[in-house]
Amino acid sequence: QPGVLDRDRRDYDVLDDASLQRASVENGALIIGAERYRAVILPGCYVLEAASAETLVRFVESGGLLIAIGALPALSVVAESESIAALRQCFVDGRARHIDDAEALPQALASLPRTVDAPVPTLHRRIDGRDVIFVPAATPYATRQERNRSWLAVAYTFDPDDYQRSMRVVVRGVHNAPELWDAYAGTRRNLPVEVLDDGIAVDIPFDSSPAALLIWPPPDDDGVAHANLSRSDEAVTLADLSGEWEVSIEPTLENQFGDLARPAHAGAPPVQTWHFHHCVEAPGEDGVALGWPAGAFPAADEMVMATFGPQGWFLGPLAADQLPAPYGAHGGDEGLQVIGWQSAVYSLSRGVRRDPI
Repeated sequence: QPGVLDRDRRDYDVLDDASLQRASVENGALIIGAERYRAVILPGCYVLEAASAETLVRFVESGGLLIAIGALPALSVVAESESIAALRQCFVDGRARHIDDAEALPQALASLPRTVDAPVPTLHRRIDGRDVIFVPAATPYATRQERNRSWLAVAYTFDPDDYQRSMRVVVRGVHNAPELWDAYAGTRRNLPVEVLDDGIAVDIPFDSSPAALLIWPPPDDDGVAHANLSRSDEAVTLADLSGEWEVSIEPTLENQFGDLARPAHAGAPPVQTWHFHHCVEAPGEDGVALGWPAGAFPAADEMVMATFGPQGWFLGPLAADQLPAPYGAHGGDEGLQVIGWQSAVYSLSRGVRRDPI
């Protein structure tokens, strides 16, 4: 289910200690790379690294909004730290906010205006000097799967009407028209906008895809070359990929703890072949002499998967009076008379192949 920040249509990132500690602080904003954060939320962070606490204190002193949910920071990872005490003092004197429950977050963030006002959560990023906004047509998704505790009850519902066909979005801090980049159709076009006092309003059509990308040119771009490029329908060949390719396998998996193969070992597990040609020799038939290992497969061969095979035979479902008598002890070279029966094929280590449950 969507969390409280998604329901409040807030654009957010999850930060680790390393990112927080390398951030700079400027005019009430936490700056990490090209991203600027006006609010930082601590969800039950009872223990913090001292360097993280120092950054948060500087963030609060610069005018940033710091909110703690539940437990306040009290301990440092390594040892007692003055920065933890300084951070707690920010909550004592009211420079930082403390709330008991995450459901109170929308009210705590009410003083912080959204850059993008939309009926769905959006993502606003700045890439190569351009403002980029991702807008989905449905939230959280058009497919809904209810939580259940029974592994037998696996079901979901999908309603295409959950996708909006058009959406009005208000973007603050910009005053020129964006381009709509359609990743499905591979097209770009300018969108008309309504100029507001603090930004623009734009109507986004979802004609061919369930999501849209709004792109603004850099501030120093006069828009001429950008607009001309958008109007061009000429196809350009960037690279010719025809012909034969040379492929090499680059293993990237790690089996240090035996997650992928036993026994556990450092590095990637060996490349394995799991599919094989299989055919049963008829009485008096010699598959080796006939060249089966060299690829001269008979017409009756089939593809099988390693560890999967017939583990038994079953018949039915049938009424009790229609079932044959159970087989007795079997010996000799003659095969089982299983005409009309079905083989139960599965793997003792991996179960039923592509089990739908």
